[in-house]
Amino acid sequence: MSKIRIGIIGAGNIGGVHMGEFSKLPQECEIAGVTDLNLARAEQRAAQFDIPRVFQTNDELINSPDIDAVIIGVPNQFHAPLAVQVLAAG
Repeated sequence: MSKIRIGIIGAGNIGGVHMGEFSKLPQECEIAGVTDLNLARAEQRAAQFDIPRVFQTNDELINSPDIDAVIIGVPNQFHAPLAVQVLAAG
């Protein structure tokens, strides 16, 4: 079984929690990318968790062929539109 390549939208507190937890599962998954409206914060998290790619936008991460699953780590009021976009992208 190959590793699941995870992309994380949101590099704040909740995104950081997800990064920490998924980092504990190196045999099952890898965090392949991260994005945040605050790109400097995304870059900091990428360095902290050895994430190879910082995406400039949500769209780039969602539509990347290098991402198998997306974690939405943003405030609740933004979950639904992002979830619909992720599902539409497959």
